[in-house]
Amino acid sequence: WKERQLPSFMPELDKENTLSSNLPSKKMAARRDSKLTPSWLLNASLLSRPADLTALVSLSQTDPEAFVDFESKNILQRMVDKLLNNTNESVSDKGTKLDVLSILSNVAADDSVEGAREAVRTVLLSVSEWFDDYLNGEEGGRGVGTDEADVEPELHKAMLLLLCRCYDYRLKTEDVLELTREDRILALETVVGVLEDGETYATELVQRAKPGSGQVGQWEHELVTKRHEKPLILQTCRLLKGFTSAPTYFADTGVDADITLHDVETFSSEISNLLAITLKSRLVEKLALALHDVLFATDFDSDSDEDEWDSDDEDWDAEKSALRQQKALRQLERGLLDASDHQSISAVFAFLQNLYTYAGPEKADVYRQHMLADTLLVPRLLLPYLNRCVAAANLLSRRAETYSNVLGNEEKGEVERGVLDDMSLVQGCASALRVLIIASFRAPPTRFVLGLLRRLNPTASLLRASPFVARHDYLFSLLCLLNINMGALDLSVKGIAKPKFNDDAEGDDGDEDDEDANGAGDEGEDGSLVEAYYAHSLLHDMAAVHAMMSPETQQRVMQRVCVSGALPVSRDTSSYSAVKSMLEGGASGGQKSYVFGGEGGAGGVAA
Repeated sequence: WKERQLPSFMPELDKENTLSSNLPSKKMAARRDSKLTPSWLLNASLLSRPADLTALVSLSQTDPEAFVDFESKNILQRMVDKLLNNTNESVSDKGTKLDVLSILSNVAADDSVEGAREAVRTVLLSVSEWFDDYLNGEEGGRGVGTDEADVEPELHKAMLLLLCRCYDYRLKTEDVLELTREDRILALETVVGVLEDGETYATELVQRAKPGSGQVGQWEHELVTKRHEKPLILQTCRLLKGFTSAPTYFADTGVDADITLHDVETFSSEISNLLAITLKSRLVEKLALALHDVLFATDFDSDSDEDEWDSDDEDWDAEKSALRQQKALRQLERGLLDASDHQSISAVFAFLQNLYTYAGPEKADVYRQHMLADTLLVPRLLLPYLNRCVAAANLLSRRAETYSNVLGNEEKGEVERGVLDDMSLVQGCASALRVLIIASFRAPPTRFVLGLLRRLNPTASLLRASPFVARHDYLFSLLCLLNINMGALDLSVKGIAKPKFNDDAEGDDGDEDDEDANGAGDEGEDGSLVEAYYAHSLLHDMAAVHAMMSPETQQRVMQRVCVSGALPVSRDTSSYSAVKSMLEGGASGGQKSYVFGGEGGAGGVAA
């Protein structure tokens, strides 16, 4: 009946439709391969209560350019207007607002996307004052020992990430304090939280199983982490210095207005609160680990594209030797730090020093012990950084010597000013030495870290760059103070226990008893002799660099060592006596008696 009702051409047409329906059309294939736009995902997320922006957060990490193209040019503004500034908790709760800040931060993180950061900065201008009040109401009012202090400032951390990225990592401490409405405790905890996290977290949908015959597709939420970029870590480190800087607290309110300044006691109390947060949150160790992972984790990586030679291979021709020298030079250049790295590390060391200087003497001992023994500050940050400084100083010294040989001694002064005056390197090295001086002051000699520091003393390596150290006499003064506090220049061998020979001793047991009775054996005597000879060699190298200085420069060094009051110095030790005698141009009679272990040793020490 159907065939009779259909026209004669319909069976052929129906046959064509049947065949064409079995073949995928180009339009269907294009639609299946097309990606979902951010606008479509935002519209879909607004259907849920509260809005679920998981898909948009994942897209901002994988394809941030999609948020600033022509089709999605208003997507960021819509998110701020409809979600970030929304007062309705059922539509946009705290988690939704965190997702909006994460999306904006991810878009601004990729500097290769043209116009991304400018678009984010424009959108931030439309953030309402209500949101500022919301930030303060959710996470403000924090204090040491309060319940709010135990809650992570997630919103402020997300806002800090966003501001750092969209303003090209040029944020200042005053900007962070403005964000927290002058709440310094909240501001410091926000910076510490960003450093502690070290990465951002997001969830994305991942297909675990594809659909098949009798089976359905399986999708799951997966946690995705992304480590913070190096400029962000360095930016947060630079922010720390402002929390202990006096201009942050003593501000001028105008020429004609009454200037209201905090008194010194209030300033010291503020720094004491910051020190309490530093000790409680173990900020010193977090800083050491964060900077070590960013700057020093890849020290002396081997080049995989080069052949390695056996240490037993005797075929050491000129070509292989040249290739090895080139490889070592590449490793050295790759390990050198730039000016931004030095400035960030100097800011961290200045923060640590200011905490010690301004917090008050009652917490000084606890803080010094914490830095030296309770953290990885020395092995993970101070020593690796000083090693990089030594490499850079030696490179500059060799370069200056080469230029002087080519240009002649007449141009030596100009060469030194042009090559050796790397002020970022000098300031970074000086700040590291100051922290070591503070940490090693009055430290018990039985401390493991102090023993490690004495064995890995950077003084000898730095003195090999004698033109650099002689040029910057302040570094030489700090090296003198550091070795005084470490006791590394103790030339005395009077404390060495010498074995007694007992005629009645029988066998090995008697020798062991004699060794125990004397308190030291041959190993202790050899170790003390090695330390004494090392101290003599180190003092000789310091004297050689000191002799390269002009009389005016030598006088400045003497004044810093003898009168320096900003740094703690153990001036009642034998190392101080040795350094002072070296700076005076030679050993006095009392010092000679002390060196040779005579009766005048005590007088030499007292001098």
